[in-house]
Amino acid sequence: MAPFTPEESAWIVSYWLDGTHQRPGGLYGAVLLANDVFARLSMGQVMHEANASALTYRLFDNEVEAVSWLLQAA
Repeated sequence: MAPFTPEESAWIVSYWLDGTHQRPGGLYGAVLLANDVFARLSMGQVMHEANASALTYRLFDNEVEAVSWLLQAA
């Protein structure tokens, strides 16, 4: 995974902060961490910017654990 472009970062943050996308229980996101260090830094910046949103998220190193957590949260 390559680092997010500024446009991608802005879209992600605006989507999470936009109340029209919010469900009654809020949004849940499982974030798979990239192997590339710059991509990890990019994701960290987006998560920091989106802290004020109603998004509940967890970071994962593998997809199986991420999917399991999302299914439990649903």
